[in-house]
Amino acid sequence: MTTTETVVVQIDVGVDPDTAFKVFTEDIGSWYKDTLYSWNDPGRAVGIRIEPGVGGRWIEVWDADTGEGWELGRITAWEPGRRLVLDYHSMKRPEPRTEIEVTFDPIAKGTRVTLEHRGWEQFPPEVASEAIAGSRIGEPYLLTWFAEHVGGSLAAGLGYLSFGVSDPDQAATFFGALFGWEFAPASDEAGHVYRHIEGVAPAMGVNNDRGPCPVHGVRPRWRLWFRVDDLDAAMERVRELGGTVGTHESGRSGGYAECRDDQGVDFELWTPASAYVDSPLAGPAQPGQLGYFTLSFPDAGRAHSFYGQLLGWFVEPGLAAAGQFHVSNTALPMGLTTTSGDDAPAPTLYFRVDDIAATAARVRELGGTTADIGTSDSGAHAACFDDQGTPLSLWQPAPGY
Repeated sequence: MTTTETVVVQIDVGVDPDTAFKVFTEDIGSWYKDTLYSWNDPGRAVGIRIEPGVGGRWIEVWDADTGEGWELGRITAWEPGRRLVLDYHSMKRPEPRTEIEVTFDPIAKGTRVTLEHRGWEQFPPEVASEAIAGSRIGEPYLLTWFAEHVGGSLAAGLGYLSFGVSDPDQAATFFGALFGWEFAPASDEAGHVYRHIEGVAPAMGVNNDRGPCPVHGVRPRWRLWFRVDDLDAAMERVRELGGTVGTHESGRSGGYAECRDDQGVDFELWTPASAYVDSPLAGPAQPGQLGYFTLSFPDAGRAHSFYGQLLGWFVEPGLAAAGQFHVSNTALPMGLTTTSGDDAPAPTLYFRVDDIAATAARVRELGGTTADIGTSDSGAHAACFDDQGTPLSLWQPAPGY
């Protein structure tokens, strides 16, 4: 990391640039969220406001009656509908001041809002590194809170998932007995065997495609496809954000692309064909349905920035300091986590069950393995493997989940 590095985050919103600018500046007190990490002085802060025009103040409000408090910075450029520039300083690092520029560019479906935070070269390298790391977490929050207030529609979520095993028919027997899943007859195209799972949402299937494993050579793997409206535009956005695009082509189910994000984690994009557009993205709250999933990354905060800009995911702070985030605006709830130790990034899928102890026992009866049952505020959970080593988790939701 160099001290001249800047932090840049972007998000698209479904309003015109003039409206976006107005909401960003005039309504900041409405959309800025009160969290543990929102304030310089959490004990005194009661709000936030921006005074219009060059020379206007950006204030963390400590006195609701007067509107006064800590001056975060002053406006140095004010171009309604186009651009806003402020200098910035925190109580922790009052001087020298850094600079934040926010631009509002028209796009086909609204406005692309870009925030750039720069000026770190004024600090000693170790101070700059700490500040940049914090900015990479904080700035994506700022834009996602804003976009959530402006838009409020569901973001691109999970559209399809599959898992690869040695024997798809054996998997059909195991999961049919465990969850009651019904499998369509197998298709075989040049040795690629596939069986679709009926009546689950999002759509799922099993095949004989297994991913690489540095220890075992090959291992069963889950692959997740995220739905996008415009595959070409999404692929270009992946590249703009520092990711790469591999195989991309079209088939009878639509267009898809195999991608890699800016941390080297693989993911897939899918634009469904017309026959698949109305496929449900989340199933009913009943046993055997996918109820929640997490994606793991070397740095979940950095992933939040990448996928927030690519797919529009909003996150709730949750346990951000521990590298955990809950995505709040997809049809199927999901989370982002930071990998621990030498663990490779991989999804964790939580399937709903009514009786976790009985279901775990059934896993073992069918030749699988289970870990101990754990509990949390959201319910009871247990990591498992099927009889071919496919990882999954059982989840007995707590009331309200």
